[in-house]
Amino acid sequence: ELRRSGVVASSPDPIVALDHRGKVVEWNGAAERVLGWSAHEVLGEGPAPLFTPPRWRARASHVLRSALSADPRWMGRALPLTAQRADGTELAMEVTLALAHSPRGVGVVIYLRDVSAARRDRQALQKARRLAEDESRRRDDFLALLGHELRNPLSPIVAAAELLDGYDDPILQRTRGVIARQSRQLVRLVDDLLDVSRAARGKLALDIGPRRLGDMLDVALEMTRAQIAERGHHLTLDVDAGVWVHADLARGSQIFANLLSNAARYTDEGGRIWVRARPDADHALVEVRDDGRGMSRALLQRAFEPFSQGEGRSRGGLGLGLALVSHLVRLHGGSVGATSPGEGLGTTISVRLPLALAAAAEPPPIGARATGSERSILIVDDHVDSAELLSMALSSRGHHVRIAPDAETALELVAHARPEVALVDIGLPDIEGYEVAVRVRAELGARCPTLIAVTGWGQESDRRRAMEAGFDQHLIKPVSPRDLRRVLLEVASAGAPEIAGGHRAL
Repeated sequence: ELRRSGVVASSPDPIVALDHRGKVVEWNGAAERVLGWSAHEVLGEGPAPLFTPPRWRARASHVLRSALSADPRWMGRALPLTAQRADGTELAMEVTLALAHSPRGVGVVIYLRDVSAARRDRQALQKARRLAEDESRRRDDFLALLGHELRNPLSPIVAAAELLDGYDDPILQRTRGVIARQSRQLVRLVDDLLDVSRAARGKLALDIGPRRLGDMLDVALEMTRAQIAERGHHLTLDVDAGVWVHADLARGSQIFANLLSNAARYTDEGGRIWVRARPDADHALVEVRDDGRGMSRALLQRAFEPFSQGEGRSRGGLGLGLALVSHLVRLHGGSVGATSPGEGLGTTISVRLPLALAAAAEPPPIGARATGSERSILIVDDHVDSAELLSMALSSRGHHVRIAPDAETALELVAHARPEVALVDIGLPDIEGYEVAVRVRAELGARCPTLIAVTGWGQESDRRRAMEAGFDQHLIKPVSPRDLRRVLLEVASAGAPEIAGGHRAL
């Protein structure tokens, strides 16, 4: 019946028909072409020894015997098969069995499909995926190492600039200003480079919640105030104080800090910058406008692409600020756009973030907390310049500071000197800072000092690991003395109370 219908002869895939004895009674042209045996060679033979490798022949013979006995388990299912050609080479196939009734009994029709190309494609895809994952992992490791190695030397530079602030000599003050500005710029470049890479791979974690938009703008203005003042810009604010948005406080502030920094950089000295924030339907609309160099139509089309800059590079930067803004805004469920009348006519960047209801209670601002007094502090860092300059900066504020260049010395000082706060570098030469935290908590329990990790490793996984090891806070180098004083104020105002697990709430 199959022969009369022409199905067997015209099929592009191999079809083999067996009679009730399991002997080949049909072997079509596709079977000859794919498997390499002619019909004359195989008719009347059993198929299992013909196109099954020796290691699978017993299994194949069992399946065919079951099929000939009308076992329904094997009917109509695509089964994987490793076939063997006449020349001994192997190929991946799928086989489907169907019963064929004849006056002499029940036979079986075997439909074969060559899937070797699909399997090769699948294996190639899997290999490509593994290579991509390996490459991504190597890139992550490299960027983490890059951030660590760049932040370490920045720490003493930032601390040195802070120390010079206490001198009235105009030359020293001018020197301090140059060091502070350039170190801030370098810190921003490192942070933007790492953040853009993380955002592009979906590795930025956000703590989304109701946030007052004005608070985020205040933080952004504080971050960019020196840059705006340095260039003599006039800043005008028009902010609706009652607007709340769904946002991450730190990343939301970073969005607007990047926009203000861009406006300050690409506006000639003495220019104007406007910030306007208001509700707009179910979003908050924030517009940052300047009267600076503006953007051409071509630049507007690629303004939010990484490393995108206008003609010439005299303004500095890597061209990452707007790319990072775009990533962060999208992560918040918002949108961002840029408009400009043309070159030399200024630019407006518009950000929309989802509106939120005001939070029921707000934590008091840091500036409103109790200031506390001097503290005994242990600095654990093998980087001599970083440790000494940080010690000088803290000592100048009245704190009592000791330095431990390695973990063993630190453990001895913690046990005997009993500092209130320990600033611990993670990359110590003998024992990792994580292990120091674990051992200190285990040995001192409730008498443990406040533990603060100070490190160049700045990924979310690094922060999480520090918290798991027992640190109370995780600070990323370079840590300015001003930032450290803020943390110490938090320690003082909180009174270092104990919470579950022996950690102190900051």
